[in-house]
Amino acid sequence: MRDKPRKRRNLGTSALRAGNRPEALEAFTRSGELAVKLGHTFEVARHQEGLGLLALERQSGDEARAHLTAAAEHYEAAGAPDAERVRHLIDTL
Repeated sequence: MRDKPRKRRNLGTSALRAGNRPEALEAFTRSGELAVKLGHTFEVARHQEGLGLLALERQSGDEARAHLTAAAEHYEAAGAPDAERVRHLIDTL
């Protein structure tokens, strides 16, 4: 069951790279819903990071900062070192 949020998030990442923002938003949103439902803190962090990157693409700095901050907090809760990388990205905004 753990792969479902990851697969959705990967679809979102691919869509974002291809410039398909609506598809990216849908995939990231669904991955987050699944991750929350399944209690996968790390995948919730990845979902928030994806939404943050999508917001950066749209040049929405405040929205990006909010999502990336949530991502860093979830990474920290999961004990993942990714929190430091995301906090560095936030500092560049």
